[in-house]
Amino acid sequence: MKLSTKPATTIKSVIAVAALAISTTAISAERLNVKLSGAFHAVTESLISTGERQSAFVYSVKGATTLTTNSGKQWKFSIDCLGFDEVGGHAGTSGVGRCSWADSDNDRLMIELVTEGESNRYRVTGGTGKWQGVSGSFKSNFEYLPAPSEDVFLGTDEGKGFLNLPSSVSMR
Repeated sequence: MKLSTKPATTIKSVIAVAALAISTTAISAERLNVKLSGAFHAVTESLISTGERQSAFVYSVKGATTLTTNSGKQWKFSIDCLGFDEVGGHAGTSGVGRCSWADSDNDRLMIELVTEGESNRYRVTGGTGKWQGVSGSFKSNFEYLPAPSEDVFLGTDEGKGFLNLPSSVSMR
């Protein structure tokens, strides 16, 4: 019985077409350097003492941020975050959070947040609407401003990073 080589050739063709489709998709994403500028209002939801002059707390953050490209294109977002921080140790503040940033069309970036000292690292973990398929990361430094009480924090956040944009995000 003679075996046909046709199925193997067909499988190789399908694999080649799939690889081409994946590489074309990767090429269509545009990497943009961006500046981040924003302000926030954070509230301590629950706080416990974890040692002498040390505490851990759950927080929520509301605010606004703008991402600006080198060419001047801007995207403005309202931000909504929840997180867990520890303060008072050798590293200062450290913690993690998750955020949802909504643009004017209510399309969202999903963000993973890591706080160390007075800086934040943001990693884009997904998106909805026009932001579906986006990736990227930012690093910022925040500064606290005078606030009305000890459990409220007001501040600014400035930084930079990049976005890998799918073709669905308009650069106009």
